[in-house]
Amino acid sequence: QDEKRINHDALPEKPILQLTHQTKWVVFYNSVAQARHEVVRLRVSSSTVEVQDASGKVIPSQTNLVWTAAQDSSTTEYELVFIVNVPPLGLSKYLIRDAGSEVNNPYNAPSQITLYNTGSPDSSVRGVFHISRPISDNRDFTIENSRLRAKFSGTTGLSVSVTTVKDGKETAMSVEFLMYGTRETKKDKSGAYLFLPDGEAKTLDTNGKAVIRVIRGKILSEVHVLMKHVEHVITLHRSPGIDGWSLEISNIVDIRDQRNRELCMRLKTDVKNSNEFFSDLNGFQMQRRKTLSKLPLQANYYPMSTMAYLQDQDTRMTIHTAQSLGVGSLQEGWLEVMLDRRLNQDDNRGLQQGLLDNKRTPNQFRLLLERRHQRTSSPNGGSRQTGVDYPSLTSHSVSQLLNHPVYAFIRNKLPGEGPAGDVKLSGSVQPLVKALPCDIHFVNLRTVQAMDSPAPTQESVLLLHRKGFDCSFPANGLSCSTSGGKVQLEDLFRDLDLTDIKATSLSLMYDGQVLNSKATLQLDPMEINAYRIRLD
Repeated sequence: QDEKRINHDALPEKPILQLTHQTKWVVFYNSVAQARHEVVRLRVSSSTVEVQDASGKVIPSQTNLVWTAAQDSSTTEYELVFIVNVPPLGLSKYLIRDAGSEVNNPYNAPSQITLYNTGSPDSSVRGVFHISRPISDNRDFTIENSRLRAKFSGTTGLSVSVTTVKDGKETAMSVEFLMYGTRETKKDKSGAYLFLPDGEAKTLDTNGKAVIRVIRGKILSEVHVLMKHVEHVITLHRSPGIDGWSLEISNIVDIRDQRNRELCMRLKTDVKNSNEFFSDLNGFQMQRRKTLSKLPLQANYYPMSTMAYLQDQDTRMTIHTAQSLGVGSLQEGWLEVMLDRRLNQDDNRGLQQGLLDNKRTPNQFRLLLERRHQRTSSPNGGSRQTGVDYPSLTSHSVSQLLNHPVYAFIRNKLPGEGPAGDVKLSGSVQPLVKALPCDIHFVNLRTVQAMDSPAPTQESVLLLHRKGFDCSFPANGLSCSTSGGKVQLEDLFRDLDLTDIKATSLSLMYDGQVLNSKATLQLDPMEINAYRIRLD
């Protein structure tokens, strides 16, 4: 069980793994057809933990406090962070135990915590954690890994810029939170279907009093900013995988005390995008958008299902999202995302009520900064002739982090307790002979229902999607490669024979070429192919 909810409208919570001196196993599942090497988080009952891989080798880990208020933390629950390696479409087992008072545990380290704007400049020790509360001098501070360095304002705690370590180039990347109102008129006002603001958005002013938490560790570092309506967290992973190449942004938004307000997050960069940006269409392809000053503000907002980006000849800045939201680029170098809306009136478009059912709402994003290794001739980095553009391979993989996360399955029973006590698990399960190429997404493998019975037949359908990508960006953090759209059938499933293979339409109504088990599938870019197969 990866998450649980106390009730239907509560935020999801991670279950707590109750640790003892005996090891307990946790299984991680990877739902994509490429290997994953990335940071995972668990909730555990101890702050001194030892993590082992399936072979019994102790691996590095980090423990963090679980915060219950601005300065208060739980004494019975802690966050455990470590890096897992999970095979494609596979499972990996890790062993965790409470190390207790063992002093010789160099692999596990507690994070170092600094609190600003708390009103009490002193230091304290909370178990194994050291907490400092220096007098704020408003100087900027940074967190970094081997790829990125993020700078933050010492006054607000919000992001100021991001530097790519390899070339030392700094890109402005300031974050702001703003509120839109709705226009005061007897005609239509903002509602469920209409966005009719009363003018420019107004900055959410913190007066320099927002509590700032800076958490530094050997596996990840974070900056928490606790504002009145937003809990904003930026995380930087020290991971060899794809998650180490982007910034993770998490917001918990609460505007239940507002009236006719719409909250957005704005990123201000120095990318010269010539008032053009790209947003996706249902996560399938990217569409060029042109911001026009002759149109009202709301006409320059577009839907964003999975990502949107700004770019110029040298740089691309992509924001990946785990939830569908509205996005706009109202000025050059700006990209803003609508986070939540609370509106008191119906907009006469069929809902017959306002938007008044707001809850504390989580939003998750990934911010990816890329440098071109092939300079383009177009001023805005895209293709002016066709309006067509593609994410990079790295960008596709970052999107998978949000939309296809690694799932954790924990078990609190000790060996010998209950009917499942004698269950023995192998170290890993690897159903594929080898990983699929980076640009091939394993969409689905499902059985086919019989025409005259509710039971499934012996036939299955395999769906594969080849993604289009921009080759002018380096493929950072990837453990896979591309193959020109070729997939060997014999490289798919381990210990299973594929028979009765034939291409078919996505509706399964029109069958095509019959294939043998050693055939090579050829997928064209941006296409989804379907195949009928039988697994023996």
